[in-house]
Amino acid sequence: DARTLTVTASGNTTFGAVVGGSGALQTLTTDSAGATLLNGGTVTATTQAYGDDVKLGANTTLAGSTITFSKSLNGDLTASLRALTANANLVTTRGGTTGNSGVLHKLTTDASGTTLLKSAVTATTQTYKDKVQLGGAATLTATGGTVEFQKSVNGDTASATRALTVNATTTPFTKSVGTGADEILGNADDRPLLSLTTDATGTTRLNGGAANATTQTYKDAVTLGTHTSFQGTVVKFESTLTPDVSDLQFVVRATGATTFQGNVGSGAIPFDFFRITGGAATTIGSSAGAPVTVTAKVAQYVDAVTLANDVTIDATTSASFFSSINADSASANRALTVNSPDTSFNPPGIGGIARLGTLTTDSAGSTTIYSNGVSATTQVYNDDVTIFNTTTMTAT
Repeated sequence: DARTLTVTASGNTTFGAVVGGSGALQTLTTDSAGATLLNGGTVTATTQAYGDDVKLGANTTLAGSTITFSKSLNGDLTASLRALTANANLVTTRGGTTGNSGVLHKLTTDASGTTLLKSAVTATTQTYKDKVQLGGAATLTATGGTVEFQKSVNGDTASATRALTVNATTTPFTKSVGTGADEILGNADDRPLLSLTTDATGTTRLNGGAANATTQTYKDAVTLGTHTSFQGTVVKFESTLTPDVSDLQFVVRATGATTFQGNVGSGAIPFDFFRITGGAATTIGSSAGAPVTVTAKVAQYVDAVTLANDVTIDATTSASFFSSINADSASANRALTVNSPDTSFNPPGIGGIARLGTLTTDSAGSTTIYSNGVSATTQVYNDDVTIFNTTTMTAT
């Protein structure tokens, strides 16, 4: 029969050699007092429950079915030298921080089961090969390194109470975020996050097709590797948003606000379809930033649009505005340029709340105006214009 080991010690418990190497333990348990020092490189036990602080004195592999860390998990040195690999069906961090006093070099989980995160993790390279579930607010920090999610990331309930912050140079999400076990957005199985935040350095790559969180703030450049839907109350891109393959579709459904502060798409690889909806407001640009260009074959702005800088819309098939367009202030210093063979402006109008500085369309195709009014200091329509409503054009 497999053996059970329980260690109760108020000081340090040190494992200086391999544990369970020739015969796996059934359980290995330490109490909440003191600390456990893992110096032997490998621990094999079906159930591992570390009730105290854990410190790695060597690169360590933990193998079992369930591994639980109730307190902190650190390397024994402040330099990022220790690597932890956890191979288990369930890995849980219950509240203590990981890598706060001794930064880990690598933290890796295997592909089976689930990792449950409830606290902070600091490791230069973090690779979660299994599904990740948040049981609390989790901040994952890999300064100058990578935090990679190879499977889905979800909250542990449907009530959107869990926050995820990732501080890393490279953050790839291979699967969806907040969509639950079926990984399909909009089903009863959804497990949205309260917030998803990335820091300003590096790049976030989304390959899973969906991100579902009440508040989403992408401070770094975002790259999409597949058709992607974003769902929440607030969705904000503080840097660029680009596809890395052609013909991608991109949809934002935000009931509060959608913000693009950097360029969207590019001339080399435009989005195939770009749609912003949800019933609230979309802000393009930043008063503290540079002019913004949005590039997509088909661009649809269902929400009201506010220009916070000069904006150029390059839409090689069509550009449609289904609500109002305004500047972010009454100073009439924002320019909107639309380059598309098929441009349409729908009610209520343009510049009705805050007049634009300039409104310009290119010479290809036509512009159709259904709006009640257009207010811009300078209006230049280089293409054919068709008006389908009683429209007042104001340029003062």
